[in-house]
Amino acid sequence: GKRMAFDKACRYSKIHAWSLTQFQRAVYLDPTLLITANIDELFQFPEFSAVKVVGDEFNTALFVFEPSKKTHQDLLNAYLS
Repeated sequence: GKRMAFDKACRYSKIHAWSLTQFQRAVYLDPTLLITANIDELFQFPEFSAVKVVGDEFNTALFVFEPSKKTHQDLLNAYLS
Protein backbone atom coordinates (compact mmCIF):
# COMPACT_ATOMS: atom_id res chain seq x y z
CA GLY A 1 0.00 0.00 0.00
CA LYS A 2 0.88 3.66 -0.14
CA ARG A 3 2.88 5.15 2.69
CA MET A 4 1.17 7.83 4.74
CA ALA A 5 3.61 10.54 3.60
CA PHE A 6 2.74 9.81 -0.04
CA ASP A 7 -0.86 10.85 0.62
CA LYS A 8 0.01 14.28 2.00
CA ALA A 9 -1.92 17.02 0.22
CA CYS A 10 1.26 19.06 -0.36
CA ARG A 11 2.68 16.29 -2.54
CA TYR A 12 -0.56 16.02 -4.50
CA SER A 13 -0.65 19.76 -5.15
CA LYS A 14 2.88 19.70 -6.61
CA ILE A 15 1.63 17.41 -9.39
CA HIS A 16 -0.37 20.33 -10.78
CA ALA A 17 2.82 22.26 -11.51
CA TRP A 18 3.13 20.11 -14.66
CA SER A 19 -0.13 21.64 -15.95
CA LEU A 20 1.60 25.03 -16.38
CA THR A 21 2.25 24.31 -20.05
CA GLN A 22 2.62 27.98 -20.98
CA PHE A 23 6.21 27.59 -19.69
CA GLN A 24 9.01 25.47 -21.23
CA ARG A 25 10.80 24.91 -17.93
CA ALA A 26 10.09 25.97 -14.37
CA VAL A 27 11.58 25.73 -10.92
CA TYR A 28 9.39 24.76 -7.98
CA LEU A 29 10.36 26.42 -4.71
CA ASP A 30 8.63 25.34 -1.53
CA PRO A 31 7.34 28.30 0.49
CA THR A 32 9.52 27.18 3.41
CA LEU A 33 12.71 27.97 1.47
CA LEU A 34 14.64 31.17 1.99
CA ILE A 35 16.39 32.23 -1.20
CA THR A 36 19.46 34.37 -0.51
CA ALA A 37 21.16 34.47 -3.92
CA ASN A 38 20.31 34.54 -7.60
CA ILE A 39 18.83 31.21 -8.75
CA ASP A 40 18.86 31.76 -12.53
CA GLU A 41 21.33 28.89 -13.00
CA LEU A 42 18.66 26.41 -11.86
CA PHE A 43 16.95 26.82 -15.22
CA GLN A 44 20.00 25.20 -16.84
CA PHE A 45 19.59 21.91 -14.95
CA PRO A 46 17.87 18.92 -16.59
CA GLU A 47 14.24 18.16 -15.86
CA PHE A 48 13.42 16.98 -12.37
CA SER A 49 16.61 17.80 -10.63
CA ALA A 50 16.00 17.22 -6.93
CA VAL A 51 18.04 16.47 -3.86
CA LYS A 52 18.28 12.77 -3.03
CA VAL A 53 17.70 12.20 0.68
CA VAL A 54 17.79 8.47 1.49
CA GLY A 55 17.41 5.45 -0.77
CA ASP A 56 14.73 6.28 -3.32
CA GLU A 57 13.47 9.31 -1.37
CA PHE A 58 13.84 12.81 -2.81
CA ASN A 59 13.38 16.17 -1.14
CA THR A 60 10.97 18.01 -3.40
CA ALA A 61 11.22 21.42 -1.75
CA LEU A 62 13.11 22.56 -4.85
CA PHE A 63 13.01 20.93 -8.26
CA VAL A 64 13.34 21.74 -11.94
CA PHE A 65 10.60 20.50 -14.26
CA GLU A 66 9.25 20.84 -17.79
CA PRO A 67 5.47 21.24 -17.76
CA SER A 68 3.61 18.75 -19.94
CA LYS A 69 -0.04 17.71 -20.24
CA LYS A 70 1.00 14.06 -20.64
CA THR A 71 3.31 14.10 -17.63
CA HIS A 72 0.65 15.87 -15.57
CA GLN A 73 -1.92 13.21 -16.45
CA ASP A 74 0.55 10.36 -15.89
CA LEU A 75 1.41 11.73 -12.43
CA LEU A 76 -2.27 12.13 -11.53
CA ASN A 77 -3.02 8.60 -12.69
CA ALA A 78 -0.13 7.17 -10.66
CA TYR A 79 -1.08 9.17 -7.59
CA LEU A 80 -4.76 8.24 -7.74
CA SER A 81 -4.23 4.54 -8.47
